[in-house]
Amino acid sequence: ATDENNGTVEKAFVIAVTDVAESSPAEITLSNAAVEENKPVGTLVGTFSANSADKGKYDFTKGLVAYYPFDGNANDMSGNGRHGTVNGATFCNDRHGSPNFAANFDGENDQVNLGNGAMLNPSEALSITAWVNAETIEKNMPIVERYEANTGRRSYFFGLWEEKHYFIVYHGGKGNNFQTKAMLEKSLAPGRWYFLVGTYDKNDGARMYVNGARS
Repeated sequence: ATDENNGTVEKAFVIAVTDVAESSPAEITLSNAAVEENKPVGTLVGTFSANSADKGKYDFTKGLVAYYPFDGNANDMSGNGRHGTVNGATFCNDRHGSPNFAANFDGENDQVNLGNGAMLNPSEALSITAWVNAETIEKNMPIVERYEANTGRRSYFFGLWEEKHYFIVYHGGKGNNFQTKAMLEKSLAPGRWYFLVGTYDKNDGARMYVNGARS
């Protein structure tokens, strides 16, 4: 900038990008690198944008069994028609503050029952993702779990357990020899949103991620 006496000053501005769910965006664009002098406060001088490195790279609908955005109901929005039945749960603000776009469970007996469709219990590979915000974190807090309709045995458990959180796939018997387990050894702060992922492949075992980082 130059004043009326031809004095000049230069100032560098640093723009920090946070809350991006990847190591770095593929593109960061500033529409205008110059600012005209003597413009009033509040004048729009340019726009800033960041594009995902994976934009258009993956088809996340491929192999999708069910998708529940909880937008005021428990309908399956994958197009596969696996709608859930709400038992006691209510709907509340999601992580963006949008009303009725998240499900609230009281920790006692609230649940969304998804039924016993065979597609909800794949044997070769399985992935579960969820945005989670817990007021308190105690033992045995399932996010998603499934039981066999005929035997009552648990098929898989994806949930919180004090300071160690688990994704466990069971293989019909009892004990550790009949389960594949991933454990997240990370304390999660109550009252904060986390993006949790559990993956299982019969040839590669189980893994668990929090906000994109592998446990």
